[in-house]
Amino acid sequence: MLGAIKGKLAFAKFIRIIGVIEPFAVGVYALISHEFLLIILGIAISIFLLLWGLHIRNSAMNQYGQSFVLPMARQVFPGAEFTYIEKHLDLDRFHNLGLITRDKYEKVTNHLVSNDEHELENFSLLCEHTESDSDGDSRTVTTYSGTVVSYKTPTGIQGVVRVIASGQFKILFIKKETTFVRGKAPIAPWKIETGSVAFDDNFEVYASDQHLGYYVLNAYVIEKLQAFRAKYGTFALTITSDYLYAAFDHIDKFISVPETISSIGENPFEDAKRDLNELIESLNDISFAISKSTQREKIIRYLRNSLKV
Repeated sequence: MLGAIKGKLAFAKFIRIIGVIEPFAVGVYALISHEFLLIILGIAISIFLLLWGLHIRNSAMNQYGQSFVLPMARQVFPGAEFTYIEKHLDLDRFHNLGLITRDKYEKVTNHLVSNDEHELENFSLLCEHTESDSDGDSRTVTTYSGTVVSYKTPTGIQGVVRVIASGQFKILFIKKETTFVRGKAPIAPWKIETGSVAFDDNFEVYASDQHLGYYVLNAYVIEKLQAFRAKYGTFALTITSDYLYAAFDHIDKFISVPETISSIGENPFEDAKRDLNELIESLNDISFAISKSTQREKIIRYLRNSLKV
């Protein structure tokens, strides 16, 4: 099966190379023979070859997704479903939670759903638009390119907390934040400083109320978030009572279908399965740490109220 997929990718590449070269060869012959109508025919054939090659490549990649990625996912989630090709998805909730930046053109690929009690959803997202300069030259502008994950797990918080692990760089004495999602969002308007210099210098925290962020981010939770950043780099995490939502500034972060033969390893899905299991373990660690923090806060509140009585 893997050999057949590699063969399809190789053939698709060959067809597309011919599609690029063919109009130049036909054009030269047309100029020499003064048969200028051949140029139009050459362009038409070139377009056909390029589209045919693209179709074969997409067919091979979709076959790879169904033959290797889906079985891998079902080793972790028995009822999982996977779609490699572009899929329509309602992105409003992810935007409202401050996880993505939307744009005119939005493409969802490599969409995985677990279909179990955790309702895990993982997909790659590309958002971009085309703009023209004063000379009329157009260019494509990417506003978001990353991976989004949602995971149902109880945290016990009453509200919303957003944590953004932002990249940093310094220009002389000016420190700049490089975030791939917006900072302040309507769902969590209050910016929180935890008092931990090491944490506050590398993370931005926003909460739906001023008190919530402080008691959610205790030392144990901060430790887990720092470990999460060390492992995955820049990310945005939105915490609700029942879900953890995470966005990463790298497309195809966990689940992907290789576009070239060289990208296909000897054991195609072992790395992806390991990455998926490690992600779930990390999310469970964060959720457990937060739930412990909220339980402690509830006990403190109960004791305070009891003493008042």
